[in-house]
Amino acid sequence: MPVIRRTGAASAALVLAGLCSVALARLPTFEAREAIRDSLRQLPPRWREFWLRDRGLEDPHVFGTLKPESTGLRLVGKFGRGPAVEVTGRDSLVFLSLGSEVAIVSFARPDSPRVLSEIQLGSIAVQAHLRDSLLFTGDYGAIEIWNVRDPSSPARLGRIPYGVGDFCVQDTFVYFMRQDTFRVFSVGVPAVPRQVGFYRDSATALAAAGNTVVCGHPRQGVVLVDVSNPAQPRRAGSYPGWVISAAARANTCFATFGNPNQADWLEFDVLDISNPSSPQRISYLSNTGGYDILLEDSFAYLSGYYTGGHSFKVLSLADSSRPRLVGACVAPGIGLGIGVSSTLRRAFLAEDRRGVAVVDISAPAAPVYDTSVLKVGSSQDISVDGTIACVASQGAGMVILDVSNPAAPVQLSIVDSTKVMNTRAVVVRDSFAYMEFSPSWLELRAVDISDPAHPTTAGGVLPFNPAQALALRDSLLFVAEDSKFEVYNVARPRQPLLVGSCDGDGVALVVQDTFAYTAAGATRITNIARPANPFVVGTITGRRATGIAVRDTFLYIPYAYDTLWVYSVANPAAPRPLGFAPAGVWPWDIALGETSAYVSTSAGVDIFELQEPARPVRSGSIVTAHNAGRLAYAAGLLYVTMWDAGVAIYETVSTGISEREPAAGLRAGPVCCYPSLVPGCLRLPTDAVGHTALLMDAMGRVLQGRFLQVGPGAIGIDASGLASGVYFVQLKLDGRPHSLRFVKP
Repeated sequence: MPVIRRTGAASAALVLAGLCSVALARLPTFEAREAIRDSLRQLPPRWREFWLRDRGLEDPHVFGTLKPESTGLRLVGKFGRGPAVEVTGRDSLVFLSLGSEVAIVSFARPDSPRVLSEIQLGSIAVQAHLRDSLLFTGDYGAIEIWNVRDPSSPARLGRIPYGVGDFCVQDTFVYFMRQDTFRVFSVGVPAVPRQVGFYRDSATALAAAGNTVVCGHPRQGVVLVDVSNPAQPRRAGSYPGWVISAAARANTCFATFGNPNQADWLEFDVLDISNPSSPQRISYLSNTGGYDILLEDSFAYLSGYYTGGHSFKVLSLADSSRPRLVGACVAPGIGLGIGVSSTLRRAFLAEDRRGVAVVDISAPAAPVYDTSVLKVGSSQDISVDGTIACVASQGAGMVILDVSNPAAPVQLSIVDSTKVMNTRAVVVRDSFAYMEFSPSWLELRAVDISDPAHPTTAGGVLPFNPAQALALRDSLLFVAEDSKFEVYNVARPRQPLLVGSCDGDGVALVVQDTFAYTAAGATRITNIARPANPFVVGTITGRRATGIAVRDTFLYIPYAYDTLWVYSVANPAAPRPLGFAPAGVWPWDIALGETSAYVSTSAGVDIFELQEPARPVRSGSIVTAHNAGRLAYAAGLLYVTMWDAGVAIYETVSTGISEREPAAGLRAGPVCCYPSLVPGCLRLPTDAVGHTALLMDAMGRVLQGRFLQVGPGAIGIDASGLASGVYFVQLKLDGRPHSLRFVKP
């Protein structure tokens, strides 16, 4: 049976170390964070640990231990698509690792690929291997084993609780290194993987051939591990160089090497590893290599490289002592991983921001770039209106999601996915979305999403500077920019009209009453009572922030380092501090629920109780799949952008929903709702004597005939026949109104 073979590979933390030429230790924390993030985005996930450790840095999402969620938030669903990093498969099936998920895509009809299912992982995907009907996935938290005999309904069988940079599979063994230890696990019984051997070493497992595992280390080169006795693995030998990728078969290793002092220099080496203690170079090709190497018959396929014009290449290995370049073609993105289907005569590239790119290799001497699908990049911003969520994506434009069923968000469309496009800010209301658009120029676009599956650009305008944050109120669009604040009239969305502007500097923006609040190096309060003549009335300095929130006369600023500050803005011209609370490292954004504040951090989301608005109390935290970014709160749900890991949707308890019935005498109020994820019948225990109730869908339509009287102290709702989605229960108990929400999966 033809197989898409995916041999293990490493990438180029080595050469890319030069990408961050700034001495991070000399930078303030905020600037250092941005420099680190920008540099890490140039690295495939498997090499990030080495990059950070070389600089004495740590990242909670690189091989971190995921903490249990607090009672404040519960993960309901996740749209985990992000930059693509790996690809494997068989026949017409492609398994694409992107963001914090693995998408299973059918190319049975190459002109119209179809996503069959999406496996959601706990953190950033770093590797995937397919062996018969078993899919092995690796991320920063664990290696998981999935039964994919039915690709539309994958089932998890087992889990190895170690985050990995890379791993390889051979026969019934999985090999990997984790925190300076090489480990061998037996997966003969996939549901019960067990460790059979280990030894102390530091490298990344890339490929296995016979009794030798080929590992890579950015400074030590190719490391060869003898696994002839799986219970006692040992380092046998090594070959020096700045290794980028490697593959192996029989007694031969094929590796790409780079030069730390010359970023565009690459070399493809063929090594004889028949004697692992003394590997010897057989041959080499100059100016050739890639992030990934795949061996198929007598060819080697190279995924390409980020610099120096290195693109997709096909090498002939018919004579390993004389490898030669057969063909090449340019692919628009950076190919990190590669897979090949001999059935379809296609190569599949995991192209960072573009998803999976298809290359026709029917004629190896003349490969042709065809198309790319599942184009999703890093999630930058999110705006929610009813059952539609719009996500600003770096590298993929604006992604439109259907979130009517939060447990299973569905991608409806992408705006301008055909271009290399960055979108940093988005806001949506009714049938229009407004997005910052920046390919080679800067533009603010109005997009008609009345048919969200087929959005169309309605109009656009060139702002003074790149838009960083957007806010809508009535027919006015407020835009925070670099060194500028602008107001546009969008009563006619197809023709946005600039009505007023003033100096400013904002990367976050919120509007309340007649004032706009922006955060950046300083927090500015702008009077917008007359949109044609906005002006700054108050400023808070020394509180650098990238997020801001306001309610009534309380202003909340997640200080860029580690504190949530509360200010009184009763007098906007003279804001004054009221209190503060410690927050996690590098707070980024803030969203307000009914009685809680949610602050995104480098590790996840902190929850603060606001019973006393001036004195927030940190009550818990969660760890997200990757660095949490922009937040949105709507209808009791918290939407969290996670940079390279997509969007997570959390249910909050501030709506009055409880996951289990309170103990007698401990009810928080006259009514509670449990469970909140309802497949069948929902029970509402209540102490009220008299009540009326209405059941409504997400569009506000009243649904009749769904209530059952369970007993004198409870109301029942029959949800068995409801379609998947969010529903609301409007209650009046003893004359007092209450609103509850539940989700039908």
